[in-house]
Amino acid sequence: MAQDTRSHVRLTVSNRGLQILLGALGLDSTCSGYSKGSETDTVLLSIDFEKIENLMDGFSQSDDSQVGIAILNIKDLLAPQLKKNIISTYNLVTGSPSYISKASRKFLFGESIIIKPTKILKNIQSIIPRDRPIILVGHNVKVELRVLTRLGFDLSSLNADIIDTASITDEVFGGAGYSLREVLTSLNCPFNNLHSGGNDANFTLRASLLLAAKGCVNHGHAMISILRMISTEPIPYRVDPEVKAAKKKEKRTARSRKQQSKFWSIDEQNEIRAERAARRMSRQEGILGK
Repeated sequence: MAQDTRSHVRLTVSNRGLQILLGALGLDSTCSGYSKGSETDTVLLSIDFEKIENLMDGFSQSDDSQVGIAILNIKDLLAPQLKKNIISTYNLVTGSPSYISKASRKFLFGESIIIKPTKILKNIQSIIPRDRPIILVGHNVKVELRVLTRLGFDLSSLNADIIDTASITDEVFGGAGYSLREVLTSLNCPFNNLHSGGNDANFTLRASLLLAAKGCVNHGHAMISILRMISTEPIPYRVDPEVKAAKKKEKRTARSRKQQSKFWSIDEQNEIRAERAARRMSRQEGILGK
């Protein structure tokens, strides 16, 4: 009986990453038209782990970790009008209250999902579609594959091609060893708050789209402009909740002080004015003395 090699194939990172992307994004090898790949329900899915050492040793030392997953349904690129937030991004966080708070503040694309370490595998399985062809992408993705295997995720159950933005970058730009930050910078892709699971997954997916656009021969093709528009979309601005709370407190204090001033005597008002004038003069003298 012939040996079933499907598991081995599924666990192998393809050395044809750019060609797989071009085909799935509806572009043939010369980027002159659509391929059969555009007729499928293919999903482009990026994954990133943070605090890998904790995930790999079964949380024996610390429960802190993050799992970032970003998903793009490729069929959505062919819609007459692109929907808002076309890339769905998840950030699963485990750990101490301080780590959860810090990780949640850093995540740019929504609210983090707080879970227990024992629920990581179940949550990953609920997010990754099993009934769709998948292009699984990561930056130095072999690390992510090792973590998934350690968590007990059955990669062989996926109908997936696995590609690496690091090797695709080497092919498109030449050279080797680009970090994710260097890739994004080279592609003029907006980014912020790296080393957050969800953020890194989203930016890796954006990078894969821009690498496909740059690696395509026909830069004037309509699909190329769509890929660039999605990938260079401004990233969300997120105000740190602690900063927001501090500003609210400052405003409340100012309003309260203003109300109190109505009951100050003339002497008290004059004394406060004199203190303010003295502080202004001190600041001016300091500026002139520089």
